Amino acid sequence: MNFFIKEPKYIFLLDGLGALFSAFMLGIVLAQWETFFGIPRNFLFMLAWIAIALSCYSLSIYFINPIRRKIFLGMIATANFLYCLLTIYLIFHLFGTITIWGISYFIIEKIVVISLAAFELKTALNSD
Repeated sequence: MNFFIKEPKYIFLLDGLGALFSAFMLGIVLAQWETFFGIPRNFLFMLAWIAIALSCYSLSIYFINPIRRKIFLGMIATANFLYCLLTIYLIFHLFGTITIWGISYFIIEKIVVISLAAFELKTALNSD
């Protein structure tokens, strides 16, 4: 983690690539196994598009590489937390149809995204 603190621009690369992976999992993998995971495709596609938007944001910041990244880290951390809240809401909304496999996928994804968002927020608060 020291590497990311010394080179915070790479947090955006990690976040952007992670969001692309989430979009792939949601929009391609889970959508093909809709009944196995118990999540309707329209929900999966909506979450995938949000992940793509977050990826575009993070990768843009990575390539632009602004000198002061604090505001951008705070924004992506907040967006990631909001994405997690939306997903948790959807899990409760779909509780009658979502399977243990769908719940398991989202729990794992939330652990990863919340950990990353917390690290982004901590880095933003400790930077210039």
